Amino acid sequence: MLGKFTMTIVVPGTLAAAVTFKTTIPSPCTLQHLSMVQSNAGNARVKIGTSADDDAYLAYTEAGQSGTPVTKSALSDWIGAARPHLAKDEIFAVYVDHDGDGGTAAADLTMVLTFTEG
Repeated sequence: MLGKFTMTIVVPGTLAAAVTFKTTIPSPCTLQHLSMVQSNAGNARVKIGTSADDDAYLAYTEAGQSGTPVTKSALSDWIGAARPHLAKDEIFAVYVDHDGDGGTAAADLTMVLTFTEG
């Protein structure tokens, strides 16, 4: 059985601008699941990729609103209809557009990403 681990990203308060999270992957892994929500009826959207290709794994997708998360875990949810496999030392990036295309800014954004080793 492959070990699971999570990455949790929380941005408290109302977002005033776009936010980017980047990390270097310490060992090979596969992104299995994403859950994302904002506390208000904001228009935040999220895309996932690398420093070289900002939507390599997930094109912009709206986050859940008013405390109801949106989840992504089906093969068809990911670019290429395959779960993202990340290599050791790859720069993994999560990009947040705080208000979609000029809509309402997100408040209290939470994202939980679940990976399996290997």
